[in-house]
Amino acid sequence: PVMSIIIFFIFVLVVVISFSSGGKEKTSISDITIKTPKIIYLQEQANFNVNVYGTGNLKETNLKFSITNEKVAELKELEMVGSNITNTITTKDLGTFYIYVNYQNGKQKDKIQSEKIAVCERLTKEMFENSEIVVNKNETKRIRFTTESPDVCFENIKYEVEDSSIAAMSTNDKIIGIKKGTTKLIVTSGTGKIELTVRVDE
Repeated sequence: PVMSIIIFFIFVLVVVISFSSGGKEKTSISDITIKTPKIIYLQEQANFNVNVYGTGNLKETNLKFSITNEKVAELKELEMVGSNITNTITTKDLGTFYIYVNYQNGKQKDKIQSEKIAVCERLTKEMFENSEIVVNKNETKRIRFTTESPDVCFENIKYEVEDSSIAAMSTNDKIIGIKKGTTKLIVTSGTGKIELTVRVDE
């Protein structure tokens, strides 16, 4: 009987140990992704997402955030816990920056870096050299506007002449006069559309 009691207590002890240690799955992070906008406009906010992949209790993953240029933007939260979270960026000045996400993977500390994020000002009619572009017939003129935004802000800018019989785009930022008359130049960017007047003289 004594031997049976000893064996029973050993069995209970093994079960308790297994539940307290081996029963809890060890957390292991295989990947973390960060999805950020490429462009954010000045004095505005934008969200970004972080997803944690792996095994174990990923919902308890502790994530610490930092930013490379605090003059340009700031983060709402510098530390968050979770496996699928959303944080907020508030822009303060024109420029570019990266976001770093620091985390603990077992005993190892690691971090990931976002793609470059640009803070841009929205394109306005006032930025253009002239609200009316005057060009002679068969003359080519560059469309100029002034901004302190990073170049990436206007990589996808597009120009379209309303009446192509009066003027046309010779390259992405140059307009050529075809015949005397007046038409409109429609400038499209991520900020919307702006209309400028184009006058072609003889």
